[in-house]
Amino acid sequence: MRAEGSPELGRNRPADFSLNYTEADFAEVTKRFVTAAEKMKADGWWWHDAALTNKKIRRQILKEMIASRFGR
Repeated sequence: MRAEGSPELGRNRPADFSLNYTEADFAEVTKRFVTAAEKMKADGWWWHDAALTNKKIRRQILKEMIASRFGR
């Protein structure tokens, strides 16, 4: 978000985000947010492994929970 000119949204600090926006201000923030997200997607920020199914995810979580519970 900082790259799009909105430093208040790129700092992981929600307390710094003002809610005192006009409709025009909000439209501009929305535009910048979407632009930043599109750039992040193009840069591979979010990826998708086609081999990773819901079943595999559930099994992996179950394995991690069991390992955590029994200290492995």
